[in-house]
Amino acid sequence: MAEFIKGDVVIVPFPFSDLSQTKRRPALVIATLQGNDMILCQITSQSVNDMYAIGIDNFDFNSGGLNPTFRTPKCYRGKLRR
Repeated sequence: MAEFIKGDVVIVPFPFSDLSQTKRRPALVIATLQGNDMILCQITSQSVNDMYAIGIDNFDFNSGGLNPTFRTPKCYRGKLRR
């Protein structure tokens, strides 16, 4: 089984802010840590009014792409399995 690497886009169950539920959303792998841990950054198509949001477009991908999106400052750490 291949490992996730920095720059991969993955689908993960992101928790709602009140932690009552989760929703499967795309995320960018920011860093991989020991074990199966990694640091992810949520990707959303919603415009974000946040000075730390980073706009990305299809020119930012080596291959593939997404609709106009923003990486938001909501980061998440967890274990993923392929």
